[in-house]
Amino acid sequence: MEGHGSAARCGRCSTCGASARQRGDPALLAQQIERLHRLAHRLIWVNPLKGSPRYEPLARGIAAALPFVDEFVAGHNLQSLETLGELLTR
Repeated sequence: MEGHGSAARCGRCSTCGASARQRGDPALLAQQIERLHRLAHRLIWVNPLKGSPRYEPLARGIAAALPFVDEFVAGHNLQSLETLGELLTR
């Protein structure tokens, strides 16, 4: 997932952190996210922009990745990180 943010695999669950701007080929990102999805029990994508009520996942990278994401969550404040923590304990 080089150039597309970061990913961490923790046991049965993987989390991805998205930067505001994804670079590179969206098809390659989709291929890598699909692979990660197959390897993980559950894939959680954290995006700080999702905390905005006006945010829409229209960028080519996130649009390519979302079909393989189980949970798409905000990561912009303490409450959103607490929600992420709850998801990770499931």
